Amino acid sequence: MGKLKIEEGDVVWVTQMGQPLCMKARVVWIPCATGDSWIFQDLITERVIYVSDGCTVGLIQEGE
Repeated sequence: MGKLKIEEGDVVWVTQMGQPLCMKARVVWIPCATGDSWIFQDLITERVIYVSDGCTVGLIQEGE
């Protein structure tokens, strides 16, 4: 069985309401309080993305 929790540094894909936001991104920050945002760095476009509403995050590769 693989890892059960996504962590900072992991490479993930991200969708919101069924629409892709990032096909390959590094997790920079995981929300830890109400009103906090996920922060991702898109590894294809290099843009930084803040997501505060519900999203689906899938693990591609564990961080180093």
